[in-house]
Amino acid sequence: MQGCLPQAAALPEDAAAFVTAPSGPAVDGAVTVIDLDEPLLVPAQGLWQPHTNSAVRDLILR
Repeated sequence: MQGCLPQAAALPEDAAAFVTAPSGPAVDGAVTVIDLDEPLLVPAQGLWQPHTNSAVRDLILR
């Protein structure tokens, strides 16, 4: 869903998306953003262009 609001990422799937929007209806009421009481522990994936340099990326991948 590149180029779309993060709230819209859950629209095409029966899924969830990490967003920073406030709790409540979003995307004209098509989705509902909720607060989580407990932290959500899931793996994170970072993407970098392969032709770029990143000290952070190099440190993570060591």
